[in-house]
Amino acid sequence: MQIDPANSLPPRRESLRRVTAPTTEKRDEVAFTELKALDQKLHETPEVRPDAVARARSLVEKPEYPPEKTIQRIAILLAAQLEPESE
Repeated sequence: MQIDPANSLPPRRESLRRVTAPTTEKRDEVAFTELKALDQKLHETPEVRPDAVARARSLVEKPEYPPEKTIQRIAILLAAQLEPESE
């Protein structure tokens, strides 16, 4: 393995996930009632939000949107996920 000292990408961080089973039956009941409320809110949400569409249109019209710094950060994140091609 060779390490390129000119690499300007940040090191990739891998997080550990811990999966645990619910310990009580009461947790399941709470999650179920919260799921019902969330489902009802989802059905009440309109398909198109005029305020969000208006905001998106105003941002698209701005030549300085998105900022250059944001584009660079996204490019770094995408590049970090690239896998080398097999030869």
